[in-house]
This record gives sequence, C-alpha cells and structure tokens, in this order.
Amino acid sequence: MRSLDIVRDVVNLVPVHWAATQVAGLSLKTINNPHGAHTELEMYQMLAVIFEYVRFHMTDGASNSSTRFMFLNTRPHAGWTLREQSKHFSSIIVAQIKTHIEEIVKGSLSLASARDALVHWLVGQDDHAHDFLRTLVKMNTNASTDELAYSVLGTIVAGVPGYGQGQSPTVRSGRHRS
Repeated sequence: MRSLDIVRDVVNLVPVHWAATQVAGLSLKTINNPHGAHTELEMYQMLAVIFEYVRFHMTDGASNSSTRFMFLNTRPHAGWTLREQSKHFSSIIVAQIKTHIEEIVKGSLSLASARDALVHWLVGQDDHAHDFLRTLVKMNTNASTDELAYSVLGTIVAGVPGYGQGQSPTVRSGRHRS
C-alpha cells in the first residue's frame, strides 16, 4: 500500500497546475484530459531538472561569495548530465509554449487557433494561459516568439520547483505539531 506524501503528491504539483493552466498553456495528462502531453509529475520533474541546472550553472560562474553560498552545488559530477537533460526538457516545453504564442499571433481565425479551441472544448479544459499569453504578446510587440517562450519558461522554472521547496518546511513542521 502506497502512503501519501503531502509534499511530493500535493505541494509539488499545485504549482504545476498553475503553470500549465494560468501561464504557459501546457497540456497535462489528467483523468479529464487523458491525451495530455505529460503527467503532472513528469512536468514537475522536467522543470526541477531545469531549475537544478540553472542553480548548478550559477554556482559554476559565480564570483560573489554570497551568491556562491546561496546556490551551493551539491553535485558537481552531475554538470554534464544536468546540462543535456535541461536542454532536452527546455526544448520540449518551449515548443509547446511557442505553439500557443504562434496561435495568438496568427489571430483567432487561423486553422491552428480553431484546432486549439476545439481540443480545449473537447477535453473541457478551462485554460486561462491564453489570456496571459495574449497580454504578453500585446505588451511585447518587438519580442520574437522565441524570446517570449523562453521568458515564460523562465517564469515557470523559477516558480514551480521553488514553490515546493519553500512550502516543504512549513508543511513538514506543521505535520509534527499534532
């Protein structure tokens, strides 16, 4: 019998839903959407690898001792693997984000937008990410699709794993008080 780990099974996955439905428009594989690209846990793990690589990379080139302390590299042997996995996962996620941004740029009368609207209607997905991405495109008219997609990736990479790390001590300490 598998036990419930509140951090692993709940706290870490809440920001994945936020990132997918409110920011990036990523298609998660859920009970309501069995045709999604990735499960919540897979998406969390991909974002956590990218987060770890960014943290590793910052340690590697940091000259400021306080920065070096904040971003302590506990796995120096993992640099190459982290880099390759991070590049791979980044390309997967950015491709999905770019698709949504390109649909917005093309306008609501494009074939891609019609297909996307049909998919959202069929799976009953309430996706507010389109509103966010539409606003992002309108406010950054000189930015390329790549720049916008990587900006969104940076936001969710910083937010998703960081939220779990920040909430974990609070949840774990509250559990031991009873």
